Amino acid sequence: MNARVVATLSTTLVLFAAGAAAAAPLVAAAGSDQSTAPRSAYLRGSQCLDPAFARGWVYLDDRHILVDAGRNRYRIEFSSYCRDIAFTPVIGFRGEPVGGRVCGGPFDSVLTRDMPCHIQRMDLISREEYKAMETQRARDRAERKMKRRVSS
Repeated sequence: MNARVVATLSTTLVLFAAGAAAAAPLVAAAGSDQSTAPRSAYLRGSQCLDPAFARGWVYLDDRHILVDAGRNRYRIEFSSYCRDIAFTPVIGFRGEPVGGRVCGGPFDSVLTRDMPCHIQRMDLISREEYKAMETQRARDRAERKMKRRVSS
């Protein structure tokens, strides 16, 4: 073989070996338990909230609401306190510019009558989780109401 071809082949093998060694931790991490893998920053595709299907919402606190969209339910966390959300009778959503879907992206927000509440995190939750959070909220409200009556 020509010396030039041998030098090129040996350089290629060295680069291939270096690339394989660098990729080994990535391959090992991909094959590890999925529960420890970080979740995607945003919901994708059919997971996203279509505002046309939103049929109800529950105020949890100044940073969280639950949204019932029929087949899907969401827990939305705001990037800062959204004080107007407690007193507004109607909310709207601002999502992606084309379809209007809300996936928890950087410009997605919940609209109140006075100001938008920017979404920091949006999780798809099960019907059971939704009901449990709604029930806990009702218990907390009843407890606060009882404390006010006792202190009056």
